Amino acid sequence: MAAAKKQEKKAAVVATGWLGDSIMCSAGALSLHLEKGYEVDFFMKWPQLMRIMAADNNFQTRLYQNNILGRLQLKFKLQHYDLVVYEPKMWSHKEPKIVEIRRLAGCNLNSEYILGVAKDLPLGNRALRNKPLITLSRDIYKKAYGRDVDDFVKKLGQVCDVEWLGLKPNLSSNYGKQEDLLPLAETMKKSDCFIGPEGGMLWLAGCLGVRTIYFTEHFHHVHPKDPEGDPWKSLGIVNMFPNANHIALPSYCSNQDALEIISDALLS
Repeated sequence: MAAAKKQEKKAAVVATGWLGDSIMCSAGALSLHLEKGYEVDFFMKWPQLMRIMAADNNFQTRLYQNNILGRLQLKFKLQHYDLVVYEPKMWSHKEPKIVEIRRLAGCNLNSEYILGVAKDLPLGNRALRNKPLITLSRDIYKKAYGRDVDDFVKKLGQVCDVEWLGLKPNLSSNYGKQEDLLPLAETMKKSDCFIGPEGGMLWLAGCLGVRTIYFTEHFHHVHPKDPEGDPWKSLGIVNMFPNANHIALPSYCSNQDALEIISDALLS
């Protein structure tokens, strides 16, 4: 009689926060499969990320409804896993978020992470353009913190071609749940650089391997519960890829200073 096939251990990673946090948590799902050999289900509540996440066959991405019934159904499903890793209710901000979720999963504490879909997206051809192509997040209006965004965009357009990304500034990610983000990811991947504030679009760009230059004013408005927490350690793509060419702009720098940094980075 043939020996019974050994059943794989099953793990679940559950993302409960914002869109960018869900991207971070998917790194834990990948590590659990590659390092620990688990069959992994990654649970999230953002349907607009579904096609992006589904491109990685190292884990299965599953949606849950973020309401009372949906959370009860999820709680029942999670009883059948050998290991369940939850996104922290409150991130510690003592280390990059990707490191924190991998620590909770018991995996190697690597801060770098590239989404599986990135390898399938075509790159742009800089040689065919007269100016660098910038993808610019509309979140820049929502997180302006006193910056004259219209002035910045006008001046940026003098040295770069600009393509806007994301929802209108008065809308949160909850209003875009039916908008597939894969076409947006394709646009990002063809650009020379993504510019925007801290947020989900920044994390998506960085995890696609797109160069980022980002505003840091929002860091001053994040207040960790942990007294040792420091947003400058946990947020931003520079913390995630310390050896790459991402740039964190000085907080509250003038538009002129920001444009000089961007021009030097992209035109040199």
